Amino acid sequence: PIFQQAGFEVRKYRYLDRKTNRLDLDGMLADIADAPEGSIFVMHACAHNPTGVDPTPEQWKKISEALTARDAKVLVDMAYQGFASGDAQADNAALRKLVADGHSIMLAQSFAKNFGLYGERVGTQLRVPSLPTQIA
Repeated sequence: PIFQQAGFEVRKYRYLDRKTNRLDLDGMLADIADAPEGSIFVMHACAHNPTGVDPTPEQWKKISEALTARDAKVLVDMAYQGFASGDAQADNAALRKLVADGHSIMLAQSFAKNFGLYGERVGTQLRVPSLPTQIA
């Protein structure tokens, strides 16, 4: 509702294949390909909530390529860094991949869970531009 109230047209993309309880990569890639050019996609970097299903590095490569083909922007939600694998560095691999591939990234990162600050809303919001000329 937040994005709709802000005036965005909100669409869902396929994620979980309920028959296999695995990522529906083909469905996701088809939905990305069908999205309007320049769309913004909200994606979890790791420990996908609520499914717990994360793309593999090879799947992230395909997702990144599909996003590039649509000139898509990505809002990365990273609330559980360190919880998926037990390694905070490993859990930010998707974010590093998207940045390395030149995507314009908006990162919403919560530290409430991984810092044990459950009663607090501790986090950060960052923007990583896709081009050095966008830095001002």
